[in-house]
Amino acid sequence: MNTNVRSMLVLVWLAAGACAHKPPSCPNLNSRDVAPAMGAGVAIQPVFSASTVKAWRIYNVRNSEQLKAQGIGDGSTLTKVCGVPVSEIHAKGGDICCSADASREFEVTFDVEGREKKFMIRRP
Repeated sequence: MNTNVRSMLVLVWLAAGACAHKPPSCPNLNSRDVAPAMGAGVAIQPVFSASTVKAWRIYNVRNSEQLKAQGIGDGSTLTKVCGVPVSEIHAKGGDICCSADASREFEVTFDVEGREKKFMIRRP
């Protein structure tokens, strides 16, 4: 009997923890939300390779204090959002599943001179 009570308490404890740390519903971001979050007028154009989108090229960076602060210039390539490659985002119709709540900020990865540069974009 004592074992059953302990098992029930463990199940209740696990259930309570699962509710407190519930992962965000997915998808919780869409590609059409990325450019406006970077700054007014920031534009994204697809970069193709072998008939598939491999990255997004970013323009109108002058309108983004966030990008300028990170040294991102016009024509830079965005390769991932929330760790998800742009090719996968394109294949899923623009849906992005971020592991964290993307309502306030999300992670982007740029290719800067052959190196990955990751940082957070704060949403307005």
